Amino acid sequence: MAPLTEQETTLVHWLASQDRAEPLALAALWESLFLTKAEGRTMIMQTQDRFAMFYLLGLKHSDPAVLHENLTSLTQMMGFIIFLERERYMTIYRSHFTTDLNFHYLGEVIGNPHIDHKKLILNDEGLYSLEPGMIMNKQDECVYLGTKLQGVSYDLAYQTMVGGLVIHPSIKDLCETMG
Repeated sequence: MAPLTEQETTLVHWLASQDRAEPLALAALWESLFLTKAEGRTMIMQTQDRFAMFYLLGLKHSDPAVLHENLTSLTQMMGFIIFLERERYMTIYRSHFTTDLNFHYLGEVIGNPHIDHKKLILNDEGLYSLEPGMIMNKQDECVYLGTKLQGVSYDLAYQTMVGGLVIHPSIKDLCETMG
């Protein structure tokens, strides 16, 4: 196996530190490690239309190098999660409770999303969206810009972000071999 990146090492240690008695929501993994307010990232998935919007704070999104770095990091993390499942360090599962939803909201900045006067209100601080590509604040300023994931990219995001996660005891062995 190739040496792990810092992001992959962090993910393995995080998984090893979790209580394996109960399944975890995949969203908890992403919200703890990647889709954080500090990193300025969030995600909204529209399952009926089969696309997702990966949002970055506006300043990060407008810099092509930073956008590329964040998209690369996102795809690498999704790929590593697939690897961990294939190697049986964990199992991902879905139930009708997750697959029946038309929208999946992931990220620390999103809480209690609801529709109000044709606005998708994303949290109690007043972040909202009128169109998929932008998230606005109460002052009607664009604070997050989105990149659309569709096709294979959407499928990979759905496969690694929606559902539950059972962590196998072998993750501890992987953690120990890393040092």
